[in-house]
Amino acid sequence: MNFACARLQHWLSNASDVEGFLVTKKENVFWLTGFSGSLGLYLQLRSGEKFLISDARYGERVKELAKENEMEFVLLDDEFRTNFGEKIIGSLAVEDSVSLAQLERVRKLFPQAKFNPQKNGLEHLRRQKNGEEIKLITIAQRHVNNLLQPFLKANAKDGITEKELAFRLEGALRHKGEFELAFPSIVAFNSNSAIPHHEPNGTKLKVGDNILIDCGVKCQGYCSDVTRNFAFRGVNEEYQKAHQNLLQIQEKALGKFVPGKKAVEIDEFVRRELGPDKEFFTHSLGHGVGLEIHELPRISKESESILQENEVVTCEPGIYFPGKFGIRIEDLLVIRKDKPEILSKLTKDLVVL
Repeated sequence: MNFACARLQHWLSNASDVEGFLVTKKENVFWLTGFSGSLGLYLQLRSGEKFLISDARYGERVKELAKENEMEFVLLDDEFRTNFGEKIIGSLAVEDSVSLAQLERVRKLFPQAKFNPQKNGLEHLRRQKNGEEIKLITIAQRHVNNLLQPFLKANAKDGITEKELAFRLEGALRHKGEFELAFPSIVAFNSNSAIPHHEPNGTKLKVGDNILIDCGVKCQGYCSDVTRNFAFRGVNEEYQKAHQNLLQIQEKALGKFVPGKKAVEIDEFVRRELGPDKEFFTHSLGHGVGLEIHELPRISKESESILQENEVVTCEPGIYFPGKFGIRIEDLLVIRKDKPEILSKLTKDLVVL
């Protein structure tokens, strides 16, 4: 039994109110089975029986995955309800992210079952990564580490727009199809960097502008994420001082990412360190990264999470001064026993291009 199914089986053995878990979310189906098609369901029962369900479009590939994972393949066709669905009786857990349309569909497919939505049920199981997952995230992040600064030195030119630079960057990040984008890249010049999730537009780069870049790629489904700041042919003193101050705070915060630490305490620490500037820190300190770019745990002032060994998370304090500039320094790290393992190894010093 693969490690993901084993974790789910342990959860089921302790869940007395359900007979199994019907998985509908694409990322969760992939985590448990390796199947990434557009239509797939996975059912695991407390008895240990496992079923990978899809239609004829995926044919032999789904059968291979089911065999590799010691699962039974069930064809989702016109006879599914009669041949399989009606035989599943009792209460089944389902993700609370399931849409009303999806829930109505599965009720028709499994007419004898009752469904019990679970808040972040599988997402909690996905928090701690195994060695292979960490390896894939590391490969994804290493690609960005090696690419970003040389790319900007070659492509950041007077008059280039945010849109064009983002377009070129995303082409380089994909590396001839070897990687997928983890999310649309953020490229923000000057005052646009004061908008945390700015969408690149026609703003042109000019001498003295600061540049904020937030980007990441996927390696076999697993994401990376990093943010760095640059200056184009010169930097003003106010921006440089603010960057240095934020970097010192971010470095102090990194040491607190250890198993057993309450996420909310790290977020609170950063806000205290920011002093009067804390009002310009307008988002959470970080988030988990894996098959999704934002997943558990949340590192925020509302978080109830306690950090666990082998979680992959970000630490990304930011300050955003409307109409002037914004700075975000984001590292990707693995929670280890004594201190975090930093995956985003590209320099955090302010680089003047």
